[in-house]
Amino acid sequence: MAGDEGGMDKRSNRLIEFATFLIDLDAAEIRRNGEAVKVEPQVFDLIALICSNPGRVVGRDEIIEKVWQGRIVSDSTIATRMNLARKALGDDGTAQKIIKTIRGRGFRLEARPLSDTEAEDRFVISCTPHGYSLLMATRGTEGTRQVWRDSLPTFLAEAAGQHSALTNTKHSAEFASALEALSCAVTLRAAIAQQCKTLAPEEQWSAKIGIGHGLGSDNAAYARAGRLDAAAPPGGLCMTGRVMDQVAGHFDLSVEALALDAVSGESAAFMITRIGEIDLTAPDGVHTPQTMGLEIPETLEASVVVLPFVTVGDDPEVEDAATGLRLEIQNALAQLSDVMPIAAGTAMAYAGSTSPDVAKVLGLRYVVQGNVRAIHRRVRLMVELYDRQCGGVAFSRSYDGSLDDGFNFQDEMTARVVTALDVQVLSGEQARVWHKSFRSLKAIKLQYRCMREFFKMTKEAVRAAREGFEQLHEMHPEISIGSTWVSMCHWFELQRGWSDDRDASIAAVKKWATLAIGMEDADGQAHTALCHVHLIERKFDQALEVGENAITVRPSCSNANGFFAHALYHCGLLEKAVHHARLAIRFSPAYPPLFAVVLSGALHAQGDQEAAIPIAKEIMRLALRDPLARVILTSALVEADRSLEARALAQEMRAFDARFEIDAFLARMPFRRDDMREQLSGNFTRALNGTI
Repeated sequence: MAGDEGGMDKRSNRLIEFATFLIDLDAAEIRRNGEAVKVEPQVFDLIALICSNPGRVVGRDEIIEKVWQGRIVSDSTIATRMNLARKALGDDGTAQKIIKTIRGRGFRLEARPLSDTEAEDRFVISCTPHGYSLLMATRGTEGTRQVWRDSLPTFLAEAAGQHSALTNTKHSAEFASALEALSCAVTLRAAIAQQCKTLAPEEQWSAKIGIGHGLGSDNAAYARAGRLDAAAPPGGLCMTGRVMDQVAGHFDLSVEALALDAVSGESAAFMITRIGEIDLTAPDGVHTPQTMGLEIPETLEASVVVLPFVTVGDDPEVEDAATGLRLEIQNALAQLSDVMPIAAGTAMAYAGSTSPDVAKVLGLRYVVQGNVRAIHRRVRLMVELYDRQCGGVAFSRSYDGSLDDGFNFQDEMTARVVTALDVQVLSGEQARVWHKSFRSLKAIKLQYRCMREFFKMTKEAVRAAREGFEQLHEMHPEISIGSTWVSMCHWFELQRGWSDDRDASIAAVKKWATLAIGMEDADGQAHTALCHVHLIERKFDQALEVGENAITVRPSCSNANGFFAHALYHCGLLEKAVHHARLAIRFSPAYPPLFAVVLSGALHAQGDQEAAIPIAKEIMRLALRDPLARVILTSALVEADRSLEARALAQEMRAFDARFEIDAFLARMPFRRDDMREQLSGNFTRALNGTI
């Protein structure tokens, strides 16, 4: 130990604390923000000697006697060790903010040590990058990531320097006042925005910023700031109640209270929605929470979204027809490998938005919109195809039919829309997607009514849809539509926790999905449901096989790619899991949090904590209590040596659920590889127990 080699006097249970440092003389250890700082034994002894004598000049003779035990050493040797000591304390010979040279006499500690009774306020900024390249494997991804990898520490250091603070890590800085911290955050945000003006959309990024408060003796400010930057929207700011109290009279702010049970011991936290003239909220009706802060580049593929059709009048049959016809187009597009359709769930989120806005926000070339009206049982569907590349409507067509003729025009309508996308479709592929259609009026009406019920996404509506699809299968057992959608309904009831009997629901998904995928006109949706339940049952090889079949039939389907990625991740096939998770998110920019959980988990298991942490923090903004996301984030923070954040996050999970046990939780997760489960369990346990 350093004390043994250097001859330092022992002081039982003596701790010296100042700024962000804690020096334990007995353990011969220096910690900064709770993290160990490695130094040579003589350097530690030199630091300990000077810091043990605050306000007093320690001369050359005393240093030689106590550090070198009276051995003769040169001034250059002392100077070399002093330079290393300053570096370990975040200081240098020019600034001399920690250790000051008193010419001709020696050295003096400038920073004032803190005792438990005189601990000073700390205000800490924590920032996490957010951008399209984190979620997607875009063109030039590595170069894109390098932009924010290099820029964030630089911008933060420059901003902190302007506001009387030093950065402590590449993502945090400490201030003496809340005013300085918030001023720094505004400066940092402006620097990033200025840089982004010169970048392509896929390279643009923002920072999620949290400002936390704590006392010098507990380092809680770092944990709180880290928790708050997870809650902040991209480009946004969140702060603790103490920070809010101190800045409210000095900044023109609008704020919203955060719906958090606790932020590492804080009773209140706030999100800033406006600072002066700067609006930090997304435009109403354009962005979903997932796409807020993202500049999605226009894709090279024939990318398209089919927005919900508008119905004229209040006839339920017309509403059913509008839903069913739109989903016919959506289903056909998902089976074409040369088309990139946006998932129906995302399309629903943008209902009522204009075509140019949707195309820009989602990075698409095409937007399909339509309206359906009926007069005296006659139906007219008006379809409009907006082409972002030409900046206008590429075509507008009307299709006529009758509520009484079985809607025989649906195949022609779907074919016309796909052809209008100017996509070269192979004849075999085209033949596959024009699946068998019901020709009886009763069956089509039932199909469309059940689809509309299903997409209401309530427990009662999905159950009603399931019962209707069962009737549809009884009417036409030779067509896969009925059995496919019965399996889908059971599957959604299982996922949402709406099932009365979990085992019975799993058995029902397997029964109906197996029936559907054995039919010639199977469209791949049942494959996805079956892949998931095979994974739940830990039938790993079967899950992978059926998942592979799902994306073969539905290469452009968000669910098929997302749940295949889910199976790949739990089976430890990480590179492939990352690929398909990113495809799923691209096909559904308003993605379900599960897809991002899979992506962050696979990146974490691969060792890419730099990407895994921001994605996991974004999941926490979208789904505060997602347990797997929180476990993955805690583990990633441990491996990134961000122990304070990791410990606060683990303790918060216990605060949410006092009965939470990590091993019991992970035992329920269908991991095929024990090492992946052990990595998450070990890191979470160390964070919770403070043994990092």
